[in-house]
Amino acid sequence: MGSLDNIIPPFPDDVPTVPIARISYSKLKCSDENEMIKVLNASQSDGFFYLDLIDEPVGQSLLNDTEDVLTISKRALNIPLDQKMECVAERGKEMFGYKPAGAVKQTDKDARLDTTEFFNVSKDHLLGKSESRNYPAEITNQWKDLGRFAQNCHSLGLMILRVLAEQLDLPSDEFAKRNKISSISGDHIRMTKMPGCDFVDSERIGLASHTDFGSITVLFNWVGGLQIQSHDPSE
Repeated sequence: MGSLDNIIPPFPDDVPTVPIARISYSKLKCSDENEMIKVLNASQSDGFFYLDLIDEPVGQSLLNDTEDVLTISKRALNIPLDQKMECVAERGKEMFGYKPAGAVKQTDKDARLDTTEFFNVSKDHLLGKSESRNYPAEITNQWKDLGRFAQNCHSLGLMILRVLAEQLDLPSDEFAKRNKISSISGDHIRMTKMPGCDFVDSERIGLASHTDFGSITVLFNWVGGLQIQSHDPSE
């Protein structure tokens, strides 16, 4: 993570962790068969895997860009709440814009209020494919850089979709052709903020359990804490 190493708190030693597959981006670009098989296996089991971007120049460049996007996210999410609410997405009707903390998701049986807020910035707004909504200046002032970041992440996702198609004995573009960057879609950059907590609170939840919509989620998670539901009913 380079410049972020000194500002991100270490992950606690006493929290149980789950090993998930680590995939080499450089090997995938070289069509390494073993690495491609690992992608399919991970997708069919956990549904998640680490994609190691450090071992390839294009991947490392994308990682560097994520630190810039993190800075943009912090600026946007730290403006006063009333300014963020001017960009609020109407729940159930709008996908893009600001989502404040305090939502209850039907998948949470305890109906707890979440503590996470975020901005969803549409790929089609960034690339001029559809009419944009209002976003704070902290986001619109970085429009060009965010658009490039969205394109690069989309290309990364397409590579994974091609690998999966080939491993399923389908034409390599079977999934990719349904996810063209030129097509209007729900594709977006999500900037997320969840406040830290120094104690365990059973009434507090970051986000309720959910399955991401869309074909591929490219997640950059610096702090840790992603939870995966086990397929084993006993766990």
